Amino acid sequence: MTKLIGFGASSMQGACDSQGGFFKRLEQKLTDAGKPRICINFGIGGNTTRDMVARLDQVKPHLPCSAVIILGCNDMPRIGETNPVRTSLEEYSKNLEIIMRVFAGPDTIFISSFAVDFARVGIAPQTFASYMASALKIAQSFDMQIWDLYAESLVFGGKYHHTDGVHYNDAGHEMIAERLLPIILKIS
Repeated sequence: MTKLIGFGASSMQGACDSQGGFFKRLEQKLTDAGKPRICINFGIGGNTTRDMVARLDQVKPHLPCSAVIILGCNDMPRIGETNPVRTSLEEYSKNLEIIMRVFAGPDTIFISSFAVDFARVGIAPQTFASYMASALKIAQSFDMQIWDLYAESLVFGGKYHHTDGVHYNDAGHEMIAERLLPIILKIS
């Protein structure tokens, strides 16, 4: 059976979804379509790219295979915060290059992070935009598929936000699973 890996932070893990997140929903949709996969979710809530780089050795034994990467906003500094857990844009970019190099391949899908409720979460919109611009630029330098969910989410606003302003609600997780299904069916 074909493998599918999910890699990222809380959004990949399935935070704030009544059915376990978009990756779990996608797994069920693949089974329902008669194309089941061994789905391994390496999403860990609260992880920064620094944390993700540190756990790449857990993923490498499963590669090569299809993969979905979505990182979240844990790296991004909050307004007025001096938290050493956050990573600078420079470190974020270096970490992403390492992550993308491990996953690079035509069966990998990189999804830029969903725009959060900036005021509620305390991230300046221009900070978020600069991290996403860097992420997309790095992803484009590798052989992988790219979904700019960040740009799309600026258009549809908060309708897919959970009440915490940072995660997806059930409808958001469903939308992502629905959009990923035909892509995954086509690549593997």
